[in-house]
Amino acid sequence: ALNAVEGLCKLVTNLEKFKSFRENKLSKFDAPPGSYKPKVWGRFSVTMLQAGMKSNIIPGSATATFDMRLLPEEDEDKARMELEEFISKVDLGDPRYKVELNISLSGGNYFTDPSLPLVQNFRAAIEKVTGKTIPIAAELGGNDGRYTSAKGIPTICYGPIRNDTNFHGVNEFIWLEDIKSVRDAICWYLTH
Repeated sequence: ALNAVEGLCKLVTNLEKFKSFRENKLSKFDAPPGSYKPKVWGRFSVTMLQAGMKSNIIPGSATATFDMRLLPEEDEDKARMELEEFISKVDLGDPRYKVELNISLSGGNYFTDPSLPLVQNFRAAIEKVTGKTIPIAAELGGNDGRYTSAKGIPTICYGPIRNDTNFHGVNEFIWLEDIKSVRDAICWYLTH
């Protein structure tokens, strides 16, 4: 029988090459301090695998789910075509394997001119509250700013995140003092 798990394993192994391809794409925008690279880079991660119903039944289908993060200035259609083209060329070793690609777009790649008063005034609010000068950088993840940015509204992102909080990992947490700092920066910005 054709084992979908074996085909999926071959596909996932090949996707490591696509991951390397994505990592070589660099943005014109700085990455956050302490990042893997100085500029934001393209990211691709296989995040979930699903297959099988019972240990003695060969699975007829298997699913891999992935997350692909675009550069802030990257064209979404071109990125999608690159992924589709890559997957279409993967040799799974048996022509009976069929790959179906379903793409759910969540957007998220946006940028705002750092010289805008909105950005500079909010940066001043953060510095007033924290006593620290913070760099302006593009973020590595995505957030709800994509909705306001898509409407042409200048959008910034600032939140309670630190390297030691294991964000998007096991035992993720946020320091209470960071939540207070975000609150205070917003309040200072709105009242000054």
